[in-house]
Amino acid sequence: MQQVHGARCALTIIAGATLAACATPYSATPLATNFPTTQQPKLQAAAHWTLIADKSAEALVQSLAARLDCPDQGAVCPRVYVRPAAQQTAFAQNFRAAFLTALVRHRVAVAHAPAAGAIAIDIDVQTVRFSPDRPNARFMPATVVYAGAWAVYGLAANATPAAAGLAGAALVGAGDAWRWASSESATGPTPQTEVIVTISAADATRYLARVAAVYYAADSDAALYTEAPPLYSIPVGGDR
Repeated sequence: MQQVHGARCALTIIAGATLAACATPYSATPLATNFPTTQQPKLQAAAHWTLIADKSAEALVQSLAARLDCPDQGAVCPRVYVRPAAQQTAFAQNFRAAFLTALVRHRVAVAHAPAAGAIAIDIDVQTVRFSPDRPNARFMPATVVYAGAWAVYGLAANATPAAAGLAGAALVGAGDAWRWASSESATGPTPQTEVIVTISAADATRYLARVAAVYYAADSDAALYTEAPPLYSIPVGGDR
């Protein structure tokens, strides 16, 4: 018995030494590691543009209200002027329009033109394009589906006409559960196109607030974020 115990101890020591030898304590370069898994929304409709404009306006107003004195609780007293976006793309133009609407809804005094004493708000939209076929590890919560599969298995063990009908219903329920559990993830591969939206509020000397967010954009819609809308020439009739 002692010999067996000694052999096990020796094997344990050898295995530990082998693992320690593989994990070298020094390296010429930092090891490439993954970030913890996060989620990033994918823009796929104009309604999504309005939604993120609403959230951006809300975050900016909250940040400004915390720094500016205002007798009206929850409002931003100084007037603001939202400058036209430098990137005249379809997304940038529509995002600015939705952002203005959201500011007015939050009781912010928005000026039509630059005015003395007004807080200047800038919207910066940057589009970056990464390499194709980036891995996208998806692990769907399938607990309910597994439960449904076990229920079907249990019914099939004693199959009768009635049980067969219940099994079919359970299969349909499992499919619905799978679709429900996986609906949070956007379809398709990981997009190459990503959009960085940064909004800054500043007076003449300093930044007062900044908010930023990053979104995926469907690669088939990349032109909405990178190219200016086309200009149309409309002929006008009349006397020369």
